[in-house]
Amino acid sequence: FDYNPTLLPKKNSYGVDYWGYYNGQLTNTSMVPNPIQFNRPDIGSINNDNHSARVEFAKAATLERITYPTGGNTVFTYDLHEFDNYWVPDFNTSTNSISKGHGLRVQ
Repeated sequence: FDYNPTLLPKKNSYGVDYWGYYNGQLTNTSMVPNPIQFNRPDIGSINNDNHSARVEFAKAATLERITYPTGGNTVFTYDLHEFDNYWVPDFNTSTNSISKGHGLRVQ
């Protein structure tokens, strides 16, 4: 069994997305969403946190390959779930029309 080598953060880290999956943002200072990402600076103070999903960190410690005794193998490739019935900002932009997150799916 081969696993993704990305290390997981401490269990009390704020470096998680809106669904609790690791997103690599170890500089986040709370679990409170950043109003600027939601284009709503009027509802609270700016905290510069980013809780959007990032696939490269959501894959941390996941199974990537099974090698069988016969020499064959199975490789697993993952993506973030995509949905359009509820808007959530992407990691780098707030203008996305398809939201990503809520864990991983096997391609």
